[in-house]
Amino acid sequence: TPTEKEILQLIGWGYRQPMIRELLGVTANTMKSHVRNINRKFNVCSVHEAAEKAKEEACTIGKIGSRASDSHSIRGILRLFDNF
Repeated sequence: TPTEKEILQLIGWGYRQPMIRELLGVTANTMKSHVRNINRKFNVCSVHEAAEKAKEEACTIGKIGSRASDSHSIRGILRLFDNF
C-alpha cells in the first residue's frame, strides 16, 4: 500500500517507528499492522530487513543512484520505491 511504501522508505532512511507514527498520524496498533504486512510481503522477520531488501532491489533496477541525492523530502524519498 502507499502507506507501507512510505513506512518502508522512512525506516530505510533511519527513522524510528515512534517518529514515523507521529509523521503519519497513525496509532501504534496501525503501525504494527503495517510493519507485519511489510514483513510478510518481503518474507523477512524485521522491517529493517525489508528496507534493506527493497534498497537492494531498487539498486538492481536502477532506481537509486543519481536521483537519490534529490530525495530530501518524503515525496522525493518515496519516488525511489515507485515499483514496490
